Amino acid sequence: MMSESELAGLRRRGDLLFENSRYGNRYAVDRSRLQSICESGSIPVVHLGQVAGVRALRSSFPAQWLSALLWCSRETSSVRVLARQAGATSRVAAWDETARDIEEHGTEDFAMSIDTSRPSRRKRPG
Repeated sequence: MMSESELAGLRRRGDLLFENSRYGNRYAVDRSRLQSICESGSIPVVHLGQVAGVRALRSSFPAQWLSALLWCSRETSSVRVLARQAGATSRVAAWDETARDIEEHGTEDFAMSIDTSRPSRRKRPG
């Protein structure tokens, strides 16, 4: 979690790579945190809900990114949202926004697309 003044500082320094608001929260990706993760030898995993976020990250942070579009039907999403019992209306609206975003920009920014409503055929370890 980060305060508004900390976010403002990231913006001033040009360290904020992408930010958006959804579900009454603000989400941000900052350069210094990604750099720290990479320098430690770890691989960053970034969850972005907009094509603009994927493009911003690729254009502003030098790394070999692998982008995957995780997708499910609106019906599947609605069932999952209701099961979570958390902000169903805003989360279904977010699905609609994301669908429009993908329709407008296409899927060329993604190396793969995974339908999360389909069970995996691979046997899980353990």
